[in-house]
Amino acid sequence: MQMENCDVVIVGAGPYGLSAAAYLRRIEGLDLRVFGQPMCFWERCMPQDMLLRSHWDATHIAAPQQGLTLNEYVSSSGNAGLAEPIPNSEFIRYGRWFHDRAGANADFRKVMRVEEGGAGLQVALEDGETVLSKRVLVATGIESYAYKPETFRQLPRQLASHSSELRSFTTFKDKEVIVIGGGQSALESAAFLHQAGAQVEIFVRGQSACARPGFAPLRRFIDAKRLKFLYGRGGVGAAGISRLIQQPHLYARFSAQFRTKWDRKSTKLGFSYRLVPGMNGTPIRYGHAVQRAAARNGRVVLRLTDGSERAADHVVLGTGYCLDISRTPFLCSSLLDRLALAGGYPVLDSGLESSVPGLHFLGAAAAYNFGPLLRFVAGTQFASSAVALRISRVKRVH
Repeated sequence: MQMENCDVVIVGAGPYGLSAAAYLRRIEGLDLRVFGQPMCFWERCMPQDMLLRSHWDATHIAAPQQGLTLNEYVSSSGNAGLAEPIPNSEFIRYGRWFHDRAGANADFRKVMRVEEGGAGLQVALEDGETVLSKRVLVATGIESYAYKPETFRQLPRQLASHSSELRSFTTFKDKEVIVIGGGQSALESAAFLHQAGAQVEIFVRGQSACARPGFAPLRRFIDAKRLKFLYGRGGVGAAGISRLIQQPHLYARFSAQFRTKWDRKSTKLGFSYRLVPGMNGTPIRYGHAVQRAAARNGRVVLRLTDGSERAADHVVLGTGYCLDISRTPFLCSSLLDRLALAGGYPVLDSGLESSVPGLHFLGAAAAYNFGPLLRFVAGTQFASSAVALRISRVKRVH
């Protein structure tokens, strides 16, 4: 099969891939290909009844042209009643509307492999076609980096699943389910399980959960006291530091130690106030770490560090994500060997380009250098404009 050539390939059609496509389509003469099903991760790996934590102004997918914000989507779709908190299903529709309006023209074929070849990078597709591109932008999100503690990895799927693997919770009606974790995904899963009629118990390794209700009252207080100036538009991070986080190029100038500290502080968010009623007194066991997990008579039995045991029909792992670029399924080993990494993250320059020439990373993968804003939709404007600026400059030189 003959190999096709192009200037840029974007792998992924979520918010970052779509935003980058909107910016790059504006570069005259640029031959761009986008691969991926629009908003696929949000549809497959997020609960169908989930409500977004990000506020309205932080949920716009960035584009260089006007008319592609969440506001315009609401106006054009006749969905005038849409308000915060925004349902995940509506955000998916917004993303696909953005795809059509921005002319992203995504090719739904799956990328199987990216490797060096010729004067660029070879992108192998699921049907055997190969595209040779001068640049590849990886915008695949966090799907590949779901973290399952070693203790649970030997259990079959019917006994233990990561929260990202559950779209619906109705199959757990009248089941005993243990949820592991004290963060957003764990407590959100517990709420959905409870609403579905499951008997739920939550185990948190530490002495407290990171979740804390009250986001809406806090935001109303900030608005009333005219304290918005303390926060960046993305609303990421604590008062004051949020302004710095909103400036990723400035954030990147600080030491790695500083960046790591504030990244952890800024992403340790509580779960939304709207989920509190859904918990309805669900017991949370603090200071309970799981030492061993085993299948027994069709159920899962957990051995805790205090020596006690708990049995359940299923365990849901609300253990979040751990970004490790080496787990990106389509990056070949020779590329991974050449990537400069820091704690699993690629080290990137101002154009979000890695140590492998022509290989760029957008979204959460860029958070080591540019901060927690890149973990949220609000970071699409910085990432897309930075990449577009680099590519347009290179194209002019050549």
